[in-house]
Amino acid sequence: MIEEVITSITEGINKAFNGGMLYDSVMFTNGSLLTDDVIELAQKSWHLKKIQLTIDGYGVEHNRRKNYAFSGVDYYKKILQDIQKLLACGIAVDCRVNLDKDNFQHIDEILLDLYPFKGNPLFRPRLTILRPSDCGYNQFNYITPSDLKWAYSIIYKKLYSHGFLTDVKAILPQRQKESCIAKSINKVIIGADGKLYKCLQQVFDENHTVGILGTGIFPSKFVENYCKKRINKKCEECIYLLMCSGGCSAYWDLKEKVEITPCIREKYFFDMLLEFIHECEGTKE
Repeated sequence: MIEEVITSITEGINKAFNGGMLYDSVMFTNGSLLTDDVIELAQKSWHLKKIQLTIDGYGVEHNRRKNYAFSGVDYYKKILQDIQKLLACGIAVDCRVNLDKDNFQHIDEILLDLYPFKGNPLFRPRLTILRPSDCGYNQFNYITPSDLKWAYSIIYKKLYSHGFLTDVKAILPQRQKESCIAKSINKVIIGADGKLYKCLQQVFDENHTVGILGTGIFPSKFVENYCKKRINKKCEECIYLLMCSGGCSAYWDLKEKVEITPCIREKYFFDMLLEFIHECEGTKE
């Protein structure tokens, strides 16, 4: 069971440092295996600080897209119940709502279902777009870079009108928030296969393994692939460089195959972003 593996890791950390290592953990999950016992274990033994749960549509559409192995369960309703339980335990919840052109029209219904958690400092609804690398190149009617201005003008207005976005200045891009795991020297991803990775887009790709759970990091591969990389030449003169540090290396490779951007999304709608903030701040005066 996956919980036994995670417990083994945390117990190993405690043993190696005689309980003196202070750390927090973050979990990404679709929520299907979350139970009351797992939540309690995560709180007490895994040092779980934050969890990301994903919603892929409203109600039955979420269940259809997720296509869970166990039928007969309303997993959309279960996610809402799990959010309540996690927050009650003091665990922050980042609720990622994956959007494409086919489920975009249900933003209001989803946000209404999230109303019970509005105002809780531990809860954040994150409306974001599906990209080809997230879901397969031809599975969904995904939102392309040329659609970003249209999509995010609606997303921010919906969050603001429903009261989930109170500090509009917080949506301005910041370098620290855009820094990914691959660019952080003190972070690593543990894959379900027991191997270690640096990039969420490259998990389970043998060519991007940087270690094995039972053995440790492969120093030469780690340094060569993730510490010596230079930014793309196109980034050197870009005014957004300080916000994204050269963008996503994995997406630079994918860019030749599909319409996708390695740059921060705000680059495509920065003017709209400033106008939206100015409009919202102006209504407060």
